[in-house]
Amino acid sequence: MEFYARSVPPDPIMFEDNDDDDWYYDSIVRFQQLQMFDFDSPVTHVDFSENDQICIAGKIRGDRQEVQELSLPEKNSSSAFESHDLKMKTGGFSTKPIFQMKCLKNQRKMVLSENTLKGVSVYQLGCEKSDDIKKLCEFASEITNPLLAVFDKRIVFGSSSNEIHVANAEVNKVDLIVPSNCPQERETEIADLCTWSDNFVGYCESQTGKVTLIDCRSLERKSFSSLPSKLADSVNARFSLSVQENGNLIGVLSSGGHVSLFDLRGASDSPLYKVEVCPDSSSEGKELPLILFSPLQDRFFSVSGVSVGVSVYRLGESDAKSVFCYDGHSRIKSKTNVHVINHIWSPINENMLYSSANDGSFHCWQFIENKLA
Repeated sequence: MEFYARSVPPDPIMFEDNDDDDWYYDSIVRFQQLQMFDFDSPVTHVDFSENDQICIAGKIRGDRQEVQELSLPEKNSSSAFESHDLKMKTGGFSTKPIFQMKCLKNQRKMVLSENTLKGVSVYQLGCEKSDDIKKLCEFASEITNPLLAVFDKRIVFGSSSNEIHVANAEVNKVDLIVPSNCPQERETEIADLCTWSDNFVGYCESQTGKVTLIDCRSLERKSFSSLPSKLADSVNARFSLSVQENGNLIGVLSSGGHVSLFDLRGASDSPLYKVEVCPDSSSEGKELPLILFSPLQDRFFSVSGVSVGVSVYRLGESDAKSVFCYDGHSRIKSKTNVHVINHIWSPINENMLYSSANDGSFHCWQFIENKLA
């Protein structure tokens, strides 16, 4: 298995582009740590397999897609900007190009939804005796390209409000969730799916962005309207859903830049926070929106796919304030149409994120709050 990442030289005198040179000098006061890597093809999917190891999906070879598990470089105390190499731990190929990827953290397993295939597949990450990533089992269903969510050993997948399945990675059993209190409700296509415990599943509808929470014990559900009625019927809108890991908020982001955050406990169906992210016309419609809460700091969340970079917000008592905007992928003005396609928060380092762009760049950055671009 070839490894195709290379680090970008950190010393500004090595840069050939003056814009890159200026950006580097300006950024010294904005980051606690900054690492840049280039891949031969875009990193389309990313998730942590362990606290210090990350799985990425990149180059498509024929009908298959290359998947690698990488050991992350350790922080260098002498220079936060010194580059280190990513080291491949295990590698392999998916059966088909990947639609969605989630890791069962610290369990050496990865769950894939693959293009044109029904159901989901579980892959075994490499171990001491083998560095190959190999297919372990499948959870069959009639759903093609289902959306994925995981919690502990629990796998949730589906594509519509009446076709949400729950499986256990160690038990060959799949259960279908059908809310019993709404048997006549119209089946709707869903845009994103999440789960945050053994008992709850959430999804948002593709057409309206409406968020619904399902209690898997009672099968009761609670819904929230995320968009004003004048925007809810936009046929071009796309949505992303995220839940606080240690809090009580669920957030939905639309491709138009509308963020709504709701209380999971269901005290009210109105959003506690509303945020308008200013969309960039050059990136409009090119990437999927993505909203994520920080796993370490409940008051932080981030968004991408709306503008060319990644925006970080901090929740206050009554509003959300932008505290950082990462523009590192598009720092070179001569490189046009560069957009972030994915990002993820570090599970162990505060204010640290990893992001990938459509030009093959993959960056690790630890921001200093309120140092806006």
